[in-house]
Amino acid sequence: MLSDGDGVIGWSPADVAEASVKEPPADVIGSADRDDGGWQIQLCAEAGGRSDAINFLGVAGKSAAERLCIPNPPVGVNGVDLYFPSDDGPMAFDIRPLPCVDTRWEFVVACAPGSTVRISFPDLSGLPADRIATLRDLATGAVVALRTAPSYEYTADGQRRFALDITRRGAGSALITGVSAMQLGQGAAITCVLAEDAQMRLEVRSISGVPIRRLDCGSRAAGVNTLTWDLCGSSGTRVPSGVYLCTITALAADGSRASTVRTVTVRR
Repeated sequence: MLSDGDGVIGWSPADVAEASVKEPPADVIGSADRDDGGWQIQLCAEAGGRSDAINFLGVAGKSAAERLCIPNPPVGVNGVDLYFPSDDGPMAFDIRPLPCVDTRWEFVVACAPGSTVRISFPDLSGLPADRIATLRDLATGAVVALRTAPSYEYTADGQRRFALDITRRGAGSALITGVSAMQLGQGAAITCVLAEDAQMRLEVRSISGVPIRRLDCGSRAAGVNTLTWDLCGSSGTRVPSGVYLCTITALAADGSRASTVRTVTVRR
């Protein structure tokens, strides 16, 4: 991979010779673009011991977006190839200029028919927390929420097209609201309202932060939900009187997560 000191600008002969065995750069858009609201996601495709790992989508400043218009390198024999289709031909990156209102990126994975292909997104840390990332297999209609399942496998049939939708969770659409907690007899009840179906977890700590109990509460439907704690620690021993911190966490199918803390006063 060639660089002008400011970022990637093209492919060297060595890259072309082994185009399907590539190590990705650590960062393609730079800290200045991140400070202005830019972000990037790396895409990898693997099949038969071969991989194509230098593929990025995202948004950045105009100069970075122009610099990162890089053609896709030729793929090696029996390799796997991931690229972004464009009017200028297959591209290795699809970095769009800020401000960007586009919510969909499309890409193609090419591989020998019959191979098991794995598409992965190894690092979503650059994606803002308020963004929802959804992968769609345009051939089968399968949908994957990347924050909960950051990879997807399928059997190759030549070339297959995918779409990655990046949307912003709307303002005011908090996942957890209306939270209350209190002791009820020999247990405690933590009640909340979920904006959508989600997996829920309850963690109890002492007022000083020492872990007491963790309860995986399973899938809960949107609406009013009540989580219960039997006032016992992880060993089954009843906890003494005192104030306890109860943290409830909800994880929605689209990967969005929310947590909130309430205190419960235990009286014996």
